[in-house]
Amino acid sequence: MGELVALGAAFSWAFAVTLVRIAPPSIPVSQMNAIRLLVPAVTTPVLMLAAGMQGELMELRWQNFAALAVSVITGVGAGDMLLFRAIRTVGLVRSYTIGGTFPLFALLFAALLLGEEVGGFAIAGTLLIVAGGALVSTRSTAEEKVPHASRWQYRRGLALSLVVAMMWGIDIILLKIGAGDAHPFVANSFRMPFAAAMMMAFAWRVSGQFPLLRVNTQTAVTLALSGLLGLTLGSFLFLWSIQEIGAARTGALGAFSPVFAMILAVVFLRERPGWKAVVGTLAATGGVILVTLR
Repeated sequence: MGELVALGAAFSWAFAVTLVRIAPPSIPVSQMNAIRLLVPAVTTPVLMLAAGMQGELMELRWQNFAALAVSVITGVGAGDMLLFRAIRTVGLVRSYTIGGTFPLFALLFAALLLGEEVGGFAIAGTLLIVAGGALVSTRSTAEEKVPHASRWQYRRGLALSLVVAMMWGIDIILLKIGAGDAHPFVANSFRMPFAAAMMMAFAWRVSGQFPLLRVNTQTAVTLALSGLLGLTLGSFLFLWSIQEIGAARTGALGAFSPVFAMILAVVFLRERPGWKAVVGTLAATGGVILVTLR
């Protein structure tokens, strides 16, 4: 049962990112991110209260809140916005696969900052991730027949995806520091409302208008559903799976999210990844699994 729940979390994350890609490209990524955070900002505190964990929130110290606040920038704030921008440039399959290699950077940061050891699985996983990332980044001959400016934008999209992976990696470390021994529900009950408030303020500052006033009802519902699936349901299923089968196996199964995203991109977004992108996605996923199992 725990394995199915973990795969459900991976699918929820992939579906949530696919919904973001459906939103009109004319909408600024800051507006999109602000809208999708509204639902998690409400549901995560409700989940914490329903679980009776509000006492743990009161036990957190200012250092914990500071780390959680910074993690908003590296995770659901700037990190997610850069991902959305990369998706528009290089497509869902490439951007999400490269961004999904963040456990590798989390391992690196943990080794450098927290003194965690790196084992053989992690080294093998690193090699697979690098090989998979190289394949995913390579375009087909048909894709290469584009103007120089488009090639530059493509490389920028790949670079943004790599930055996303790094930011998500440091986000894991900040969450470890910020949450401490508290349940992740407790951490998210602070992070999500704080992230929503920050992104709303940022989007308002950029456009001078409340984000919900910039989109139609269909787009608002799509983005809200993305937040519900990715940041609420996905997190809930992930935590449930950890309780059932442990963190290592849950993390390994959660690494299948880019594979699900590739399937969804083909079905709903009409993306046509070449064999290199397919093989690279599978290789990078396998590498992430090995790094997670370290």
